[in-house]
Amino acid sequence: MPRSMDSAVFAGLVPEPRQVAAAREALLRLPQPTYLMSAQFDGKRAGLFVRSLQVVADEPLLLAVAVRKGHPIDPIIRDAHAFGVGVVDPGDRLLACKFGAQAPVPALEESPETAVHPDPFDCLPVESLVTGAPIVRRCPVAFDCIVVRHLDLEADHEIFVGQVYAGRIFSEPKASLFLPEALRRAASPDAGARAASISRLS
Repeated sequence: MPRSMDSAVFAGLVPEPRQVAAAREALLRLPQPTYLMSAQFDGKRAGLFVRSLQVVADEPLLLAVAVRKGHPIDPIIRDAHAFGVGVVDPGDRLLACKFGAQAPVPALEESPETAVHPDPFDCLPVESLVTGAPIVRRCPVAFDCIVVRHLDLEADHEIFVGQVYAGRIFSEPKASLFLPEALRRAASPDAGARAASISRLS
């Protein structure tokens, strides 16, 4: 019977940059849908794109979401003890503009009355299911969750585990939503132009 390995065996082990780079390239071959996480508390709403959502239990139904640290959604989720999360169509430029990596991030101390940045949910069709978290109808599939665990990792992300209290199917998700990023890039309309450009440079 194999013995469990003591973690002390790896003490002082430093990942090799070459191995890490190979691992990152391999990760591009995994299905990587984009998700929109949202929360609301005391008149404040926030949302951001997240890359990692996992079903971690069937009974009760639990979802785990990894969130980059430092975003204003963090204290809102902590105060509300709830969040919404939905699948995002990679071609949805409006949601990318409002919640993607280049979207403006409001300051933590902004109030709805004095906010410099407008509410990103304005002009979007939004539903409130159970917890009050804004559920965006542009997401084909969405869930409303109550936080049951928070894991503060020694990393650039933290994990919220939520129990699902409601879900909606607003439209049937496209199969392309669940393609690995590497395949999605290859299938994009400008993939041929990029390939031709690379060919000319080589």
